[in-house]
Parts: sequence; structure tokens; C-alpha cells
Amino acid sequence: MATAFSNVLSTEEIDSVINMPDVVNARTELTNGKTSIDFTIHLSDTIKQVLLDTMGLNLLGISDVPMRWICGDTAAHADHTKDGQQVDNTYLMYLTDSVGTLDVDGQSHPIVKGSGYVFSEGLMHGSLGGGAEPRLLLGPMNNAGVHVGMTITPTTISAAGGNIYIQQGDGYIEYSLDQESWSEIVWPCSIENTTLVSLFIFVNFTTDITMISTNHYFIVLTAGIIFGNQMLRPDWTRPKITVDGVSNYPGLVQNGTSSSNGHGFIVIFNLEIEAINESSLVVEGGWFAQAHFGSNSEINIIVNCYTSAPIPDNCGGIAGSNLAKNGGFVQIGGCYTTGTIGENAGGIVGVNAGELGGNVIIIRCFSTGLIGDSAGGIAGRYCGGHNGDIEIANCYSTGTISIRGGGIVGMFCSTDAESQFGRTEIYRCYSNGAIGEDAGGIVGSTPGGWAIRTDQTGYTVEVTNCFSSGAISNNGFAGGIYGRSFKSASQFAQYCYTSGLKPDVITGGIYGGSASDILTNSIGNYSEENNSGTGWTDSHAKTTLLGIPTTTMYGTHWSQPDGYNTPYKLTIAAFSPYLLSFAFNDEISETIVAGEQTNGPFASGFTHKILQINNMAPHNFPEIAIDEETGVIRTAISKVTRTYQIYVYSTMNPYAVTLFTLTVNASEPKECYAGNLCTKGKKFVGGNRDASAVISAKTTKVLTNLKTIDPKQKSDAVNVLNRQQALTRVRGGGYMVPKKVTGKYLL
Repeated sequence: MATAFSNVLSTEEIDSVINMPDVVNARTELTNGKTSIDFTIHLSDTIKQVLLDTMGLNLLGISDVPMRWICGDTAAHADHTKDGQQVDNTYLMYLTDSVGTLDVDGQSHPIVKGSGYVFSEGLMHGSLGGGAEPRLLLGPMNNAGVHVGMTITPTTISAAGGNIYIQQGDGYIEYSLDQESWSEIVWPCSIENTTLVSLFIFVNFTTDITMISTNHYFIVLTAGIIFGNQMLRPDWTRPKITVDGVSNYPGLVQNGTSSSNGHGFIVIFNLEIEAINESSLVVEGGWFAQAHFGSNSEINIIVNCYTSAPIPDNCGGIAGSNLAKNGGFVQIGGCYTTGTIGENAGGIVGVNAGELGGNVIIIRCFSTGLIGDSAGGIAGRYCGGHNGDIEIANCYSTGTISIRGGGIVGMFCSTDAESQFGRTEIYRCYSNGAIGEDAGGIVGSTPGGWAIRTDQTGYTVEVTNCFSSGAISNNGFAGGIYGRSFKSASQFAQYCYTSGLKPDVITGGIYGGSASDILTNSIGNYSEENNSGTGWTDSHAKTTLLGIPTTTMYGTHWSQPDGYNTPYKLTIAAFSPYLLSFAFNDEISETIVAGEQTNGPFASGFTHKILQINNMAPHNFPEIAIDEETGVIRTAISKVTRTYQIYVYSTMNPYAVTLFTLTVNASEPKECYAGNLCTKGKKFVGGNRDASAVISAKTTKVLTNLKTIDPKQKSDAVNVLNRQQALTRVRGGGYMVPKKVTGKYLL
């Protein structure tokens, strides 16, 4: 049991200690994964006398008094001196307030500035819920003024490529290199690839795991590390990481900090994060990638990750602030979030993405949460600033857009300092949410920021082949594509359409505050607000947007699965339920015999429909039908062998369009007699279905040329880039992992 003392020192005495140069300097050492710093200071005799009178700690003859800065949690332990000897009593006092508790012998005590504690040797103690903000301790020390505690060395896993396996233990998390010998992880866990990227390390999660502390995360020490399983599980689920009761969680993977560069060729894929019991992110954090992920480093990729967790102010649902800062490069594909998006935050990436010459590409991502003040459905406030380059393609949001926010990017995108002009490019994106005051269906308020206020023109925001369908606020200068806008010469809008209307106002169909759809450097736009005022109209959408459906519900870029005169959906969107590995073009093939049916998708819960067969409407092929619930395609008996290219739309959350190349071989002739007895070599009873003739074998199409969407492409054609030399196949038909090469579009 601990003896507690409150207000041991006065506020003035505590502040005098906190402001000592040795204390200030020690705090700056809490970087690069360090969670505690032990050091010593000289205390005044006045303070020493107070400690003696109050706590019985006699330091009057001791010149170097032990101190500690610490953040996060400390595992339960019994104290020892640094020479390993046991101690009679432990003395400590907190000099700063902190969240969390000090737990001694089963009893919890608050961490409050000025509170001191004394407890006897052998008592187990530790801290819980301490948060990421450092806290200052006088001590811990014994009655002789000697530093005590437990030496805690966080785990570092070094491997020459190959696999690292992570699994949940009984109250702890452990790792193995061979799945036979397992060791407990002491957090934070650092990972080092000793091959310098000639071989990748694969960090495989063999079970779901639970993180219960702010220091439960991974630190990247070298390039060439891949977090997450190479393929989804057979039931189409991902390994789930649950963050339980942790306030100020920094994020799963650290790859760069505000004071250190990141490493290249780091991949995070096929993971899910759930936050429970009021867990939250640290300021500017991201659930999968911490702030400054990929700073000043080569290609880094995040693929097919999902979280339902709330996204606090200034944070990112997938990656935190300052993504790819200082000339880094990060590409994110196939990720989505469903949590509420806080002020300035981004559904996928947080504030300042691409800051100072960074390059960020985001493709096939979406968010469904409410978009907060100045926030963005995909990227947060200030994205693409200071020579940054942000490219976003085939993304969407469905949440209501709050004041100054944007359906895709938040306020002040491409904001600049003098002569540092950012660039934000958005292609084939849309939003469905209602658009608030000064907000934009695609781009939030005041793109260009500083440049606008000082009449500069060097920044660029380009929006091509995009639409919004949400109602547009008649307060302020809301717009269907751009929010509050000033310099249209640097705010391109090309082939964009909006169907949302403003009550009693005829402005802002494309640009906030403007009654014109076409301003300087814009072409081919149409808004219902500035023209007909009738809401979504297929004829107007089809004459404006590129790659639209014509004779069927399928188009190169846009499809219309919900029927005529309804807003489009992206043809190339999220991850197909028919695949277990993320491929940029969702294509599968299967061969069966006429009269039989295909295998269904791996995922359940979707609703399926056929958009197009062989470039024609599905009703032209009565021999082909799909089960809406199971996704199984049924065929009729036929004497003709035929191949069908079938586009299947599957919806739940997310939705996807899959190209299904189905070869149907002719049915084998049979002779049938009265009583429905048929022969195929010999007579049998039971109908004319010959089950042995089924030869279906669903395969993921092997791509010799990796098909990709070029974010800059404005035509209907799909660009095909030969990346065979730039990629190494992880698994036949599976996700492609980059080698150390120069290149931009690797998904």
C-alpha cells in the first residue's frame, strides 16, 4: 500500500524545477521512440527540507537528485536500484499533471502535480493510461537518493527479410520468426531489415490483437518492411487491431517524426482498426500511419485499410499530418473510413499532406462520416501546401460537408508561402453530402490561401471530370465544386457537373458565389443550380462528364447501377468482393459448362447486379443471370461455347465493379428417354444434370502488364503501364510489391 501526499511543493517551487535548463534539455530527448529519460538535477536546500518534513525523504547531503521524464505507460514491476539491489522504500513525486493513474499493489492513484507517494519494497506498481504527453517525476528513488526502477528495453526485431509473425497472447502481444518460438513484445516495437531492401520483411498478423497503451505501436528503423497480411482471409476479413481505452493514441506505425526522416518502401495493407472505450488519436495523428509518415523518403504505400474510429480535429483516418513532408512520396489506395471527421481533419489523410515538396497520391478511397469545419472527405486542411503536390483520383465522400469544408479536400488546399506554390489535382471524384456555408462539393473554402490574400497566382488547383449531388447552402459562398473562391484563374474546373440546388439563389453551381459555370481556365462544366434548377438530369450529366454510360449502365469511368436519373457511381472504386488480393483493375476469369453456375464471391452481405455483358445490356443475354444475394452467375444449357465479358456491380459498404470474364463451354449432348432417364456413357437415374461435367476454376487474372489509372489522365482510355521490371509478385495473382526503383504509379 502506498502513502500519498498532496501539494508537497508550492506551484512556484515546482515551476522553478520545471524551468531548470537540465529539465528542459532532458525533455527534448524524448524522440525516436524513447519513452523515458533519467537524469539528475541540483535542488535547493529549501526544497530538500520540505521533502524531508513532508515525505521523510532526506536529500540534504545529496547533490545529484534523480529525475525522470516519461510518457506512455510503465508495466507493473518491483523496484531495484541500478546495481540490481532491492530497496527499502520507493519515493516519487509528480511535478506535472497527466491523464492515467499510478497503480500500486492493486490501488489506483491520480497523477496530479505536487502529489508524492511512498511505498515499501516488493510492492508491484506501474502506470496505466498515461497518454503521449510527457510527465515529470522527482525520483523514483530510494531513501538514500539513488535512482530506482525497472530497466525496460523496448523490443527490437532484426531480420534479413522474411516473415515476422505477430499474435495476441494472454494479456500481452508476442512475436516469432518461425511460429514455434514466441517472445513477448515490450512496446514500442522497432523493426529492422538488415538486407537493405534486397528482401522485404513481412509483418504478418496471425490473430487479431488489442493495443491498450499509447506506446503500443511499431517503429520503422530501415526500409523494406511490409505490415499486414498479403491477402485477405478466405472469409474476406482483415486482421483487426483494437485500440482499447487509449486516449491520444499516436497510430500503428511510426515512419518519420517532426525531427527525423522516414524510410522508403514501407507498406501497410489489409488491416482494420477499431477504437473502443473512448479511444482517441493524439493531435495530428493517424490510425494506421503516424504524423510525418514517409517524411523525406522514397516510395511508401498504404493499401486496403479500413477503420470505423472517429477522426479528431487535425487528424487523418488512415495517415496523420504532414504526410510525405519534405519531398517524400506516399501512395494510398483502396482505403476507407466511416468515423466522424473533425475540424480541419481528413477522412483519409490529415492536415498539411505533402507539405514542403511532398508528393501524395490517393486513389480509390472514400469516407462516409460527417465532414467537420474546414475538413475534407479525403484530405484535410492545407493539403498540397508549400510546393506540395497532391493527386486524388477515383475517390468519394457521402457525409454532410460542414462550413468551409470540402467533399474531397479541406480548406486552404495548395496554400503557399511566398514563391512556394502548391498543386492539388483531383480527377474522377464525387460527393453526395449536403454542402454547408462557404464549403465546396469537391474543394473547400479559399483554395490557395496565402496566395489569394496577397494576390499571387502561382498555386494551382485542378478539378476534372468530377460531380457533386448534395444540396448547396445559400449562406455565404458555398459551391458545387469549389467553396468560397476568389482567383478562378488558378482554380481549374473541367467537365464537372453538379445537381445540388440553392434555395432562392442562383449562384455557386460550380464556383462559390458565381452564377457562371465556366470561368477562366474552365471548360465543359454544367450545374443545375445555375441553369435548369431541376436536380440530377441524365442528359446534362452525360453531355458534361467523361466516360459515362451510354447504351448500358456501365461506362469507362462512371456507371449508373441505381437506374436512370440517379447520380453515378465510380466504375473503378473500392476492392472487389470476388478477390482476396488488391488489384488495380478488378478482373477475374472462370470456365464452366453451360447449364452450371460460377463460384460466388469471397465476401458475403453484398447485393449484386449485372451492368453490361459484351458491351450490351444484360437483357440481350437471357442465358446469363446473377443471384442478387450470392453473386453466383447462372448459365443455361447450350450447344455453343461462348465467352462473356460481364461487369458485375456489388454494393454494401463499399461498392465495387468487377470484370468477370466467363467462358461457358458447350453442354455435352445427352440422349433422354421417357421418365427423364438420360445417358452419358451409361444410364443413370436422377435427372439430366451431369454434376461431373463442372470444370469451374476461378482464378485471379495474371497481369503481365499492370493496368492502372493515371490520375492525370482526362480521356476515357485506361492507361496501361508496363511495370513488370518495377514490381515483384508477392503471390501468384496477388498484390504487387515495389522494388527500389524510381516510379510514380505503382498500384
